[in-house]
Amino acid sequence: MTEHATAPTTCQKTLPQSVYNIVPNTQIIMELRGVQNRIKTRYVGQERGRFFLLRMPPQSIQGNLYEHLYPGNAVVIRYILAGNIWGFATRVQGHIAHPHPLLFLDFPRQVESYNLRKEKRVECSFPVTCLIGGTDADAIMLDLSVLGCRITLPCTGSDPELGTQIGIDCSVFLANGPKRIVGTIRRISRVGANLELGIGFHEPAPEVTNKIRSYVDMVYGLLAN
Repeated sequence: MTEHATAPTTCQKTLPQSVYNIVPNTQIIMELRGVQNRIKTRYVGQERGRFFLLRMPPQSIQGNLYEHLYPGNAVVIRYILAGNIWGFATRVQGHIAHPHPLLFLDFPRQVESYNLRKEKRVECSFPVTCLIGGTDADAIMLDLSVLGCRITLPCTGSDPELGTQIGIDCSVFLANGPKRIVGTIRRISRVGANLELGIGFHEPAPEVTNKIRSYVDMVYGLLAN
């Protein structure tokens, strides 16, 4: 194993949660000092404050690639998560070839992001009631913008289809009954015993939209301080 460069022993409290929420096999784009082309690889794991672990890219990408994976060489990492491009500068710690080729990087001290969405989106944990195909289901809203949200609910064995209309009652925004939020299912994924649904809103009642926007702006303001 290549000798490791000194890694940070602590991580800053200001690091965004996205650094910890990134899931294995997420595509990573690397820019390595001394290598002209951007390099694609996959995220493997991390230990907070100590290292960030990637799959070793194949040397066939560029013949002299491995010559530049020496401890201390500068790397810029970028990846997409939850509608944002996240990026940070770091350094190579070292790499191993066996039993699996892995690349160790210093854990990031600072992460920057660029929002790909048209509207700001924030994480949340609001209880909601969903109406899908005439059936009510309890769910949790996981994130939210004025254009849509992500919810999780237990699998029932009869998954909804993409494009299905869904109603969402959320008392936090007084969105109930006639003012229920109506949307379309844009994304479906299974997470353990639950379904996660990405919802694109139709046009909620103006007062509901205003409450959502005020909440999102308030959260962004708190995070900025």
